[in-house]
Amino acid sequence: MEELANLDASALDDIFNNFYDKEEYGDFQVANRNFREIDPDDFLLENENKNTKRKTESDMKLFMSFLMAKNEARLPEYIPPDELNHLLCTFILGITKKDGSEYEPTTIRGFISSIDRHLKSKSSHVSIFKDVEFSKTRAVLTKKQQQLKSLGLGNKPKTAEVLDDATLDKMYENGTLGDGNPRALIHSMWLICTSYFGMRTGKECHDLCWGDVQLCIDEVTGQEFLMYDKERQTKTRSGCNPRDTRTVKPKAFGNDEDTRKCPIHLYKMYRDKRPESMCSDESPFFLTPGGGTQKSWYRKAPMGINKLHNIMNDMKSDANITNSRITPYSSRKRLIQKLQDEGVPANQIVQISGHKNINSINNYSKINNDQSKNISDILSNKISNTHSDLQVRSSTPKSASMTMSDCVRAGDNNGKPPQGLFAYSHFNGNVTFNFNSSISESLSQMSAVTLNRNTSSASGSAVVDPCSPIIRPYKRIRMLPDSDTDSN
Repeated sequence: MEELANLDASALDDIFNNFYDKEEYGDFQVANRNFREIDPDDFLLENENKNTKRKTESDMKLFMSFLMAKNEARLPEYIPPDELNHLLCTFILGITKKDGSEYEPTTIRGFISSIDRHLKSKSSHVSIFKDVEFSKTRAVLTKKQQQLKSLGLGNKPKTAEVLDDATLDKMYENGTLGDGNPRALIHSMWLICTSYFGMRTGKECHDLCWGDVQLCIDEVTGQEFLMYDKERQTKTRSGCNPRDTRTVKPKAFGNDEDTRKCPIHLYKMYRDKRPESMCSDESPFFLTPGGGTQKSWYRKAPMGINKLHNIMNDMKSDANITNSRITPYSSRKRLIQKLQDEGVPANQIVQISGHKNINSINNYSKINNDQSKNISDILSNKISNTHSDLQVRSSTPKSASMTMSDCVRAGDNNGKPPQGLFAYSHFNGNVTFNFNSSISESLSQMSAVTLNRNTSSASGSAVVDPCSPIIRPYKRIRMLPDSDTDSN
């Protein structure tokens, strides 16, 4: 290797020309390449998550004010671990809001996480969540969270609600959704992206380009549909793992019943109302309304990320909706809740929502009011609510839930169990059969045949009398287990 390093460019050319397949790869030349000069620290700082950076700076201002109140002038990265451990414990136990009320448990943990991120950014070799020197801090944090939970905190009172059908209908009625004006059209396109494609509002919608959504035609049926063809950086697929890509591309098909809700109609209209220069593949998808002409409804400028975050507030304002828990995340929650209510399997829902873990959809959905009422009726033993009982137990095989009395009633006139009890039945997985008899006879008595021998009969034949106490004895049959070997 040292000898190759001392060779000049012409000598290296001769070496590669002798061992290089020109017919397959073409001419190869050793030349000086131009490489960009980028400082790694500046690159990392520039590509840091802006929301995380903003929160870290805000939390560190709060912690620095706490240090100043404790007459501590040193920066956190210069404080020895044992002293910093004591200060963090005091900070956790003493921090309150401006009005003196307690913070939420997750908020206090977020403060400590911000301090830990600050220490790492300053090349500190300590870790609050891993080092043994901060075990007391972690113990105090856990106990503080448990104390706040006992006070009724930590229940996420401001969590977003699902965007239900009634709220959507009100938005359509007030013209904030549909194709009537530029604002309504851009709101409808945002709703398609967040509901049909499972996109998160904010950065994901802001980074979306016009060529990322394609208008396609089904080769079999000839039906048009929209396809989310190119996914960019998302929360669950940030690009750290190049192999982690979305395998299923979400689609949105047309709605012939109402053009205001038809993704195909809205997309074509949005395409026609965009400036021609903003229809290239790399053009931003969401444009700012206000083109000023009948042909072009939008400017040649992308919609800001803050505007996309507040787009639900604009929709609520236009529709006179005051529910503060209807947020931009309500549309994404609607996607998951709606599919779950219709019985779509969780493994199919995550392929549209983009979640990596199936259990994550539990944070976006909950049982609806009808399901809650059915459960309450079952627990209340409401016999009249037959429909609710059947709906909850619809997954139970009918033959597996039959009692012995049902079997008897389903037999012939003599009360014998029907032949082929499990005929035409299909069972998946482990199935347990419970045979409960609601009549006085036991199973052996039901299978027994009472006989009354007629002694006066010349033929001596036995006459069956159901009222006779005489019971015909049966031999016990011993079941032999199957052998695992091939030999008899």
